[in-house]
Amino acid sequence: MKPTHTAGDTFREVVDLPAYPFADGWVLKLRLIARSGNQAPIEITGTGAADGRQHLVQALASATADWPAGEYGWVTWVERSGDSFTTGSGQITIQPDPRQVTGALDTRTLAERTLADLEAAYASFVSTRGAIKRYRIMERETEFQSAAEIQRQIKFWSDKVKAEKEAARIAAGGAPRNRIKLRFTRPR
Repeated sequence: MKPTHTAGDTFREVVDLPAYPFADGWVLKLRLIARSGNQAPIEITGTGAADGRQHLVQALASATADWPAGEYGWVTWVERSGDSFTTGSGQITIQPDPRQVTGALDTRTLAERTLADLEAAYASFVSTRGAIKRYRIMERETEFQSAAEIQRQIKFWSDKVKAEKEAARIAAGGAPRNRIKLRFTRPR
């Protein structure tokens, strides 16, 4: 399942479960559970995909327009004749629909926002020669004892941002950039 979905866009996942094919009467269900707040869980019952073997989990744009933005856990399971088996679980972020937002909208990922906060903290720490040590990184108060401590966090989150961008590039059809090219020659 994709790690993010934008509210107001059609939600569509084709799921291949060879042990539980749709053609044999298995029905796939998906449930999204908000990590915070008191939203009711979102449930979708799958149908059969074109080949009759795979499952199609789909919600039209008109239905997803009402999905509240936020972090969700998800679980999928199959059911047939009283049997039920969990087939997967994970996390997904529902992004707000930018077509409907009337105020400010920060579309950066968690990693991008955290990295920006850390870079601002580092600049402040260095410019005050360490006099200011307490910073707000996302929703948490953090105190750093040295510039090196902040730099380690910047490196960690910078790597996360690079990985997200690479994953997005590959998802859009690009080739992986981390290929290792080898050339073999005969010994002389």
